[in-house]
Amino acid sequence: MRKLFVTLRTGYCGMNSHDLMEVPDNMSEEDINAEIWGMAVEHASSYGIYPPSDDDEEDDENYQDGNNIEGSYVEYDPEKHDGYLY
Repeated sequence: MRKLFVTLRTGYCGMNSHDLMEVPDNMSEEDINAEIWGMAVEHASSYGIYPPSDDDEEDDENYQDGNNIEGSYVEYDPEKHDGYLY
């Protein structure tokens, strides 16, 4: 198992998050990226920020466009990353 340090961003100040994720050694980078994208969208949606859609139904006054939603990861290093988590 690989342990990854994940950073989730919404594109707005103060709304970033960090998490740990364990993945099988044989999990592809594409699958990891897809999983992290899902985590980033879920995190952003907790603030009412959603990725852009093809719908033109963005008339809701509370709608916030999430063009800057992103997730990234690096291999977990306790010396570097524990301060972000605990």
